[in-house]
Amino acid sequence: MTSSQAVRILDFHLSHVFPAPPSRELRNLSSLLLYSRSAPFAHALVKATFYMNWRAANHSGLAPDVPDDMYHILNATYCDIYATGEAKQSYATHLLAPRTLFKPYPRDGSISVDDWMVSLI
Repeated sequence: MTSSQAVRILDFHLSHVFPAPPSRELRNLSSLLLYSRSAPFAHALVKATFYMNWRAANHSGLAPDVPDDMYHILNATYCDIYATGEAKQSYATHLLAPRTLFKPYPRDGSISVDDWMVSLI
């Protein structure tokens, strides 16, 4: 997550947030965030970008729900649990912050939604 490509990816994303700083300042900020252990969102954003690029290259594009899934996964960066009704999103375990647990709802009817949600606490 600290490769030059990772830094360039974060530069790209940060340039949409801070459009005015010179590229050298942006590069320093990207490097600082990626080398820091206190910036899990920056790491997750780069991992999500790598994943979407890989998926698009290996699956002839992105399924329509993938960008929305990435949005939800990135929003869970600072959460303890990422709960979803889509077990297919097990790839999220590779994109979530290490401390965030992936908890898919079992759609086999073995537990009601309310009991499942209580069990997450």
